[in-house]
Amino acid sequence: MLLSASSVQAGSLKASGGVTVTSQDLPLAGVSLAGGYKTEGPNLWVTNVDNQEFTLFYHSLSGTGNTSLQGITGTSTVTFNAWEMGYFLTWNLGNYAVGPGLSYGVAETTDSNGVTNDSSAFMTATDVHYGAAHLRIEKTIFSINCDADLSSFGGLIGGSLLCGIDF
Repeated sequence: MLLSASSVQAGSLKASGGVTVTSQDLPLAGVSLAGGYKTEGPNLWVTNVDNQEFTLFYHSLSGTGNTSLQGITGTSTVTFNAWEMGYFLTWNLGNYAVGPGLSYGVAETTDSNGVTNDSSAFMTATDVHYGAAHLRIEKTIFSINCDADLSSFGGLIGGSLLCGIDF
């Protein structure tokens, strides 16, 4: 249910950074940065939630390893760089906040083994658009905030642990 803008409650800005990993055939790992705005109440867009957040992510992931695809084996090096906008709803459970999120991203991938006999399921591509589903567990102590996100993004399944400040 949408509510009028006159009922919007105060919120805080967030800035954080940390690590992201994926669990595909060729695991990727790297850094992620995030900045966002988090409400301090349920009155921004949806009722019956404790917090809502808009977040802009940047992911820079890579991985190297032995891969096999349709009987072809070899070594591949893959990079994944993406910008992603997300929206999260969380409910307070004691000292934690838990809830789902949805996001939309644009990525660029590079597969160094992108030749005729490619052993990797990854491809070299630019302007890859994707949607992502998240499950967030959040903990804030004073102004330090940590978000643990389990997610599927760009066809990848993985997670992030990002910590930073609320101001």
